[in-house]
Amino acid sequence: TFEYAGSERKSFQHIHRYTEQEDIYFIAANKDRTPAANFSFRVSGKVPEFWYPDTGVIEACTVYKTENGRIEIPILFDTYGSVFVVFREGESSDAPSAAREDARPPSITSVGRSGSAREDARPPSVAAVGRSGGRASSRAGLRSEPPLPHQVTSAAINGKIVLSVDKPVPPPTYSVFAQPGTLSLTMADGSKIEEAFGARAAVALDTDWTVQFPEGSGAPASILFKTLTPWNEHSDESIRYFSGTAVYKRDFECQAGAGDEVWFELGKVEVISELFINGEPAQILWKPPYRANVTHLVRPGKNSVEVHVANLWPNRLIGDERFPRDFEVRGNGLAWELPQWLIDDKPRTEPRRKSFATCSYYKKDDPLLPSGLIGPVKLLYTPKMKHPQLRQVGDYIARHAATNVR
Repeated sequence: TFEYAGSERKSFQHIHRYTEQEDIYFIAANKDRTPAANFSFRVSGKVPEFWYPDTGVIEACTVYKTENGRIEIPILFDTYGSVFVVFREGESSDAPSAAREDARPPSITSVGRSGSAREDARPPSVAAVGRSGGRASSRAGLRSEPPLPHQVTSAAINGKIVLSVDKPVPPPTYSVFAQPGTLSLTMADGSKIEEAFGARAAVALDTDWTVQFPEGSGAPASILFKTLTPWNEHSDESIRYFSGTAVYKRDFECQAGAGDEVWFELGKVEVISELFINGEPAQILWKPPYRANVTHLVRPGKNSVEVHVANLWPNRLIGDERFPRDFEVRGNGLAWELPQWLIDDKPRTEPRRKSFATCSYYKKDDPLLPSGLIGPVKLLYTPKMKHPQLRQVGDYIARHAATNVR
């Protein structure tokens, strides 16, 4: 029930369910970059919302068009990102005007193949327009229906279209917020709403991080990273072979004004992280763009940030192969039996080894995996628009825009 035209044919997967009141599409991107596309849903008379499974955020879909019995929406995705597109009864003004984490309607709490939420047995109901602009689905048999005049059909920053229902455009980058400018929305009847915004330079935070490693790991309890360095490239071998969770800490200055949204971006993380601002949890970040809105957590002037970063086990397993084994293995690398020190919960006979596995998976010269907070870390500012539709679009672009400076 999902088709896609042009070179992006395999960029997305989807599944469709519906209840008595809602149509629910789950769409997942299969790209290792920030993809964007225009989707055509065979739904009418309902209002679309975006529900994000990774954060629980629900936000309005502002830029869309209802025409010929379909709703057409340009959608931005994070790298390998996904979204629920939920269509509910109501007028466009009933949809949430800004991203929020509340108000999940009870009727969609248990969508599945049984009960009121049924597997979609209807004919093909969604198509997507690729970058080539070709359309994979037919509109035969659909009545002619012009778009509603108040619907937003495109968004532009400084005259450059960044979202459009008429054709796919390349996904925007943060460069659109680099200079003062104007965000404008064009309606189906040709009218426009727009607001001017200022700009603040991104703040680089790649230096002077205090990193704390857990007790018993063999790594130092605390060490200063003057510049961010992957653990696997560190000169200290106890850090180079570390596997586990370490805590990065530093202070930073926030100069946000009343008209700014504040975002914290980690650049690149290997493998997963949790961000804390002033001691409060902000978000778990495990995929690009590793970016969280922290407007509600920062304060003017001095702030503190913690990033808890966990990597995978191979580096520790590789490091341990430098030392004699304190357990026996067969020729195929499998352990004969559990060592007695493990059974008796006693100190191991080779204390330099920090891990134990029932199979020898690695050799001491195997390459180490990239690990830690790699960056570049930035504090980003984007405009907080006054008009609710402009604010939603600005926030939507800021959340998904690719970082243009590395």
